[in-house]
Amino acid sequence: MDTQVTAYYLAWICIIHLSVFSFILFFKKDNKKANVTLAIFMLMLVAIHASHLLLLTDMVYKYYWLNNLCFLLLFLEGPVYFRYTTLMAGAVIDWKKYLWLHILPFLFPVWYILSFLFKDALEIKTYYQYAKHVQPLDATIVLAVVTIQAAVYWLWSVKILNQYNKRLKSKLYKSQLSLQWLTVLTIILLISALLVVPMLLFVIQSDISVLYIYMPVITMTIYLTLFYKSINFPGTEYEKRLIREQVRQRISRDMHDELGAGITKIALLSELARKNNEEDDLKLSEISGNAKRLSENLKEIIWDLNPESSLFSNMLSCIREYASDFLYDSGINYFIELPNQEPDFIVSYEAKRNLIMIIKESLNNILKHSGANQVNLRLEAVDGLFLLTIEDNGKGIGHSKGSQGNGLKNMAIRASQIGADFTYQSNNGGLSVRVKNINLS
Repeated sequence: MDTQVTAYYLAWICIIHLSVFSFILFFKKDNKKANVTLAIFMLMLVAIHASHLLLLTDMVYKYYWLNNLCFLLLFLEGPVYFRYTTLMAGAVIDWKKYLWLHILPFLFPVWYILSFLFKDALEIKTYYQYAKHVQPLDATIVLAVVTIQAAVYWLWSVKILNQYNKRLKSKLYKSQLSLQWLTVLTIILLISALLVVPMLLFVIQSDISVLYIYMPVITMTIYLTLFYKSINFPGTEYEKRLIREQVRQRISRDMHDELGAGITKIALLSELARKNNEEDDLKLSEISGNAKRLSENLKEIIWDLNPESSLFSNMLSCIREYASDFLYDSGINYFIELPNQEPDFIVSYEAKRNLIMIIKESLNNILKHSGANQVNLRLEAVDGLFLLTIEDNGKGIGHSKGSQGNGLKNMAIRASQIGADFTYQSNNGGLSVRVKNINLS
């Protein structure tokens, strides 16, 4: 196949693939800023390959100004790629401090573009016929400058990425968030720009059109890897979430070790003192009771902070244990039905906290105000969401005190905080509370 025909089809392959990559990156929700920046970078490459098509199809004679604009895009590739690496690494750069680096190199493509104002149609046609096979001197100068500029940005990117990877070495999640792959790709870009391309230009200077075959293959290999790695990279938000979980785990351990032991000791000492001193029996009993309640509350707080409690299966165990313990000595018959075949997943902190508090509030109202002797608690999956139903056979809301009405208001507020729908139905046969469309993820 003719060299120019091969180059033509390779240009189209690059344009189609890079356009698809960009489209996917624009709509990826995770690590959005970095992915949008990478999408813009790839669209610049689309424009550059489109300029190759103009040259290969001789349309460049008519639309030479489009080809010239691509030289401006070349000078934006370095800054945009650098912006992408800083977003991936979570680095903050003062762009104003380096205005000279961003603006000064643009003098060369502007000079190149303005030079065409002094060429007539025949000179332009002759210029591009020559450019198909041999790189013109003015274009060589512009490409040399853009290569130096891009190399500066890529070296800067390598420095920032190395700092990021060094910081990550001591983290437990380093394997998930390592950017070593991006460091390697940036170094490959540097080698390609500073060594491979100049060598190719020297070797094939008699027919530069061969370069339009080699370069798409090289760049597509690099950018396909870049796209694949980037779209699967969890991003800095994932690291923040991991850090929050580690902080919660540390607080949980500290509270257990420091406060839990102290409160338990208070309870034991007050029990001992109550037995040995009958005069202070009432006060010591009150101290002992308060210490025990505080200890139980502290256990709940510790469990709530522990990242392991965010597992769906662990949350269900907590609900079953709490409801059983709360109703066990109450004289109320109870039935608890929870999902047992749902795949395990991480429950969001807000959803877990509010759902458990709704259950606690509801059971507390039943025990204090309903006069019921039967309670049914059911949590079930419905179309990917969850439905909580708590029913009793008590007096209903109309015959209970005002505090139960306040409890219903609190439950409605908690349901709204997690985007769920709260309803209740009251009659002489009891009260039915329903929380629908609960999104636990």
